[in-house]
Amino acid sequence: MEYMLPYIISYILFSILLMYVFKIIGINSILAFIPLYSMYKVFDFYKGRIFYRNWGILYVVGIILVIPVIFIFTILTTEYKKSYSIAYSTNPWAGLGELVVGIFFMFFFIQLILIIGNIMVYVPLIKNKVGVCVLFIVWNIYYLFKFVIFISINAFMRNNPDEFIVFYIIMVISYLINIFFIFYIVNLYKKLQLENKTIVSEIDYDKYPRPEIKRIIRSRKYNLFEN
Repeated sequence: MEYMLPYIISYILFSILLMYVFKIIGINSILAFIPLYSMYKVFDFYKGRIFYRNWGILYVVGIILVIPVIFIFTILTTEYKKSYSIAYSTNPWAGLGELVVGIFFMFFFIQLILIIGNIMVYVPLIKNKVGVCVLFIVWNIYYLFKFVIFISINAFMRNNPDEFIVFYIIMVISYLINIFFIFYIVNLYKKLQLENKTIVSEIDYDKYPRPEIKRIIRSRKYNLFEN
C-alpha cells in the first residue's frame, strides 16, 4: 500500500486540477474524478472550438489498447526466441527480460499518452503566459521520465538502506509543482469570472464545409477564450 500511496495522491491532485478546468468550461466538476471519461469530456468540449476532432476518443482508446498490445508483443517475442534458440527455450529465466521490458514500455506509453493529453487540455488555458506554459510542459516531461531519474540517481545510492527515498523525493517535487498549478488554475477561474471572459462558440459542423471549419479553428490559434 505504501508504494501505491504516491500514485493515489498524484491522481487526486490531477483530478482537483482538472476539476477547475471543468468549472471554467461549465461542466459538472464531479466528473473530473472519473478516470478516462473526465479527459474525454474535456476533449469533447474542445471539439469544434479549438480542435477539429474529438481527441478524447484516441486518448481513451490509446490507454486501453497499450496494455494488451504490449502484452501480445512480449509473448510473441518470447515465443519467437524460444523457437529459434534451444538454449533460450531451456533457460528457466526465459522471457523474464522481455517481460520487464514490456512492463517498462507499457508504463512509459501510458504516461506518454496521459501527458500529451494534459498538454492538449491545459495549454489552451495558459498559452498566453509563456513562463507558466513552459513550466507546465517541463513538469510533464519531468513526470514522464521520473522513473528514469529514479533509477539513475538510485544507482549512485546503493548503500542507502531505503532506496525508495529517492522515489519519494521525486514524487514530492511533482506534488509541489502540481499544487502550484492548482492554485494557478483556481486563480485563473476566479479571474475569468470577474472579467466575464467568453468561451469561443462551438462551430456547427452541419452548417460549414470541412475546409471552412478547419480555417475557423486555425484562426482561433488554440485560444479557448474570445479576444
